[in-house]
Amino acid sequence: MFPYFSFKHIKELIHLGLPRTGTNILTQSRIMFFTAFATTLGPGALTSYLFAQRITDAVIQIIQQSVTTASLPVLAKEFIENRAEEHEKVVKKYVTILGLIGLTSSILIFLYKDTIIWLLYGATNANNDIAFFLNGFLIILPFAMVASYFSISLYSIKDTKSVFHSNAIATVCAIAVCYNFRTLGSVSLIYGFVTMAVVNCIVIFILYKKHNFLTLKRTT
Repeated sequence: MFPYFSFKHIKELIHLGLPRTGTNILTQSRIMFFTAFATTLGPGALTSYLFAQRITDAVIQIIQQSVTTASLPVLAKEFIENRAEEHEKVVKKYVTILGLIGLTSSILIFLYKDTIIWLLYGATNANNDIAFFLNGFLIILPFAMVASYFSISLYSIKDTKSVFHSNAIATVCAIAVCYNFRTLGSVSLIYGFVTMAVVNCIVIFILYKKHNFLTLKRTT
């Protein structure tokens, strides 16, 4: 057993795993914050918020997660073979595709949101509140899909720190926005998660462009 025991590999695993764990902690903390914040907005706000979120989550899970999972081996292969240009072409291609799919999905859901809400949840007094929160989630849908693919692309080049940093900055901004606009009620929650998605997308794009070729160059 001991001849196959490598402290070098364990060190590398810890180096890569700790930021990834930190990202998961940030994500769960952000979810808890938004959930707790929604409970302060009055009766039915939390339920409406969660119901609206599930509609866009379905699109993300069906489309975005399938694409990122399928393309991860391709990205990893380009990294291992030190093919920086090919790696960036794959990222550019699928980021564009996911962004367009996210935008198209947002437009279609917005046009038929009343019908979709009625089919999923029936005719209730909360339908207007669900539609209100759904508008916010439709804004962030393209950003969320693009940011997620950038995260996978950074993971493929063994850069987990950048994903953690972008999530940390986005989380702080989201909390600050919710707190500063708390007097606006439900609007402040929408401002919060829209800020989170947009900031995360912008920051992770910047970090990808900054670190991608530097990271790939170190392996040559």
